[in-house]
Amino acid sequence: MTSWHKYKDFQVNPRWIGCWLQADKLTTAEAERELLNCKWGVVGFLRDLRQLQQEHEKLIVRELQKAYAKEVASRDKPFRKVEEVEKWRKQYAVKERRYKMLILDGDSMYGKTSFAVALWGEESTFVVDCTGGKEPDLRDYRPLVHKCVVMDEMSLSAITTQHKKLMQAPHVPVTMGATKSQMYAYHVFLAGTAIIVTTNKYDAEFRYLDEDDKKWLYQNSVYYWVDDYLYERDAGSPEDSDPLPPGRWV
Repeated sequence: MTSWHKYKDFQVNPRWIGCWLQADKLTTAEAERELLNCKWGVVGFLRDLRQLQQEHEKLIVRELQKAYAKEVASRDKPFRKVEEVEKWRKQYAVKERRYKMLILDGDSMYGKTSFAVALWGEESTFVVDCTGGKEPDLRDYRPLVHKCVVMDEMSLSAITTQHKKLMQAPHVPVTMGATKSQMYAYHVFLAGTAIIVTTNKYDAEFRYLDEDDKKWLYQNSVYYWVDDYLYERDAGSPEDSDPLPPGRWV
């Protein structure tokens, strides 16, 4: 014990506060208060402290996401083997200049996206939300980790007018985010990466494409109409009573 009072009878080095925080003798809130009282090196140390708080929160959220996903996955039913899809997968056994994408088309709730992710596994699959014609953001795609990219709800017009090269997973890098200034441009190397598109608007969009784009889609994709649940079901399960979607228009 001492009768000396910190900040009045002796100076406090802000590094000491960091040491106390590291030793779990202070909470981040207490450390912030001590730094403000210290009045020395406040800007830099507070910036580091708040960055620490943010990263710690991100870590907690990631752990929650993993735990949530694990619990949900424990109740998942196995997916069916689809002959057409298995045949499409065989193209990746050989290194090529380009590949055909897979298009899974059908009503919602039939497990299209989950089925696509399961083909190579969650850890090896990068899912991109393309709803509403959004530009696919592939900045976090990692070619040494991801073996498959799922373009969720990607429109046919976006494929045929903007991303033909991207959707072929070519053997050369593809430029994304290009503008006149190229300020936000970046490159992705997708060679040999499986590309899967999930949609429920194929027919509605296909009819409005010009003939050249229709021909390009036929030549560069494998289309599969999902008219039933893609996961295995037990006899008499509630899904058996659900109506199936109308058949694909001809």
